[in-house]
Amino acid sequence: MNMQGSNVVFVDFRPDASISITEESSARPWESLSFVAGADNLWSPTRTGIYQRDCDAGRSYAAELLRHIEQHGSPFLLGHVCRAISRESWGGVEAGFFQAIAEAAVRNA
Repeated sequence: MNMQGSNVVFVDFRPDASISITEESSARPWESLSFVAGADNLWSPTRTGIYQRDCDAGRSYAAELLRHIEQHGSPFLLGHVCRAISRESWGGVEAGFFQAIAEAAVRNA
């Protein structure tokens, strides 16, 4: 993973903590992800209600997140997104997202 030019990141991993991510700079590059609706809402995907389309969207969100992690050297973000997903209802978007994450993990194992 290329971490050149990345900011120092501090993350509060306590289970009872709300998301507490601070960086030396005020930039929050994860807020540009299409499924993020701000620092306090890391999982706000668009849903169609059509299962296959939602699965495809979830796969797309996973690819976007993995690219972001690679570009910004921020693997901690996957855990925070998973935590946000666990607070939501489960549907095609989530199924597609986790299938793509699992496939990437197996491919790179």
